[in-house]
Amino acid sequence: MSSSLRADRRRRRVRGPRGYARADARIRQDVCAALGRHVDLDATKIEVKVVSGEVTLAGSVRDRAAKRLAADVAADAHGVKDVKNQLRLSKPKRAQPVRKGSSSSSPSVAPTRSV
Repeated sequence: MSSSLRADRRRRRVRGPRGYARADARIRQDVCAALGRHVDLDATKIEVKVVSGEVTLAGSVRDRAAKRLAADVAADAHGVKDVKNQLRLSKPKRAQPVRKGSSSSSPSVAPTRSV
């Protein structure tokens, strides 16, 4: 058998018997593992739910590319029928502006009078 034929067989999707459906828990486990392994994706704020083979991604990612990548990675898992991408883009944290003329570190206290 030629090496190209063997490589082609490895790339084919495996099909189960008629009526077979992969368990949601196994699909979730595979999707979570794939998201965690991907070097270009921070999956720490992604939540994965699977119901009847449909994967729902929720949480936040840093940019649109990461949002698309997470959906693509989830879709490639064996047994996934559909992916609902509900990921949101996380807002970058901005530094608080410093007010001129007042110290924000100490509260203002009215002076006391001695009688």
